[in-house]
Amino acid sequence: MKSKKNKLKSLLRQREYEQEQSVREQKKEAKKLVIAKAFNDTEKHEVISRSSTEEILSKMAEKFTELSLSAIPQVEKGLVLSNDYGHGAFQEAFWR
Repeated sequence: MKSKKNKLKSLLRQREYEQEQSVREQKKEAKKLVIAKAFNDTEKHEVISRSSTEEILSKMAEKFTELSLSAIPQVEKGLVLSNDYGHGAFQEAFWR
């Protein structure tokens, strides 16, 4: 009885791990898609988005069979992704 419970727990942990890995991979791929299409403003030293969430979602749906919506960044055209001050949407700021 205990061995069946342990096997089920092990299978559940394995499935959760696989789902987490899939979400991480999707986040990484989505970020790559956004940055690949972004515009680099050399005068203001900013990286500006040229894609929207809908565009990224459609490209991700082509690549992945199961898609996690939490992995898709909420971006819009003209959004500052990064700048010299650390206030970009893809930057981690200490004061947030």
